[in-house]
Amino acid sequence: MLFYALSTIYSVAAFGFFVTGEYTLRLPEFDFPPMDPLFYEYGTVMLNSGEIRGEVIMSNVTAIGLSKARISNARTQFLSHDVFHLEISVQIPEILLKGVGKINGSLSVFRIINEGHFNITLNDVRALWEITGHVVNDTWIVEEFHITPLIGKFKIYYKDLSENNKQLSDLIINFINEFWPAIYRSVLPIINKELEKFYIDIANRLFAKVSFSKVFP
Repeated sequence: MLFYALSTIYSVAAFGFFVTGEYTLRLPEFDFPPMDPLFYEYGTVMLNSGEIRGEVIMSNVTAIGLSKARISNARTQFLSHDVFHLEISVQIPEILLKGVGKINGSLSVFRIINEGHFNITLNDVRALWEITGHVVNDTWIVEEFHITPLIGKFKIYYKDLSENNKQLSDLIINFINEFWPAIYRSVLPIINKELEKFYIDIANRLFAKVSFSKVFP
């Protein structure tokens, strides 16, 4: 639930400056499907950090609000004669997420084996992207893609598929809504590590289609 909300933010943030319509960089049009709403069919995250352990599976997820993303700052520099570094600061006022979640694991003292429908609201989402890679034959080959997101407010609503677990589910959801900042800090390194390859793949598929010298004159 919370875990996948964080994963979704990271995933969609990687597309942000290609879909907002307010580019700091001069990027050409790409043949991408509409990104708002964004549909995500299936995803799995393995967690093993402190008191948060287990497998989270999410499906049929819809994210709304990405079209409101704005770039607040962008900086570029060459770290060496052929290694290029880009930093971008992005702000998204609100993201709404809904879908189906399945979890088998534990959160603090709670043992969780559960499946249900979730609805999550994230406010004041800010992210710093740090992208680095070599430039070869006028093509930027991304080798590192780090995203550091900050969330201003988080709220989750959850409906258990089994009414037999409703009391426990409500207790866990209240716990998450109360202590989400600590949970977020705990899972952040895991999610960053899991998703970096995904970001790198997306970036390289995009930058392989354009001339580096034209995008970054």
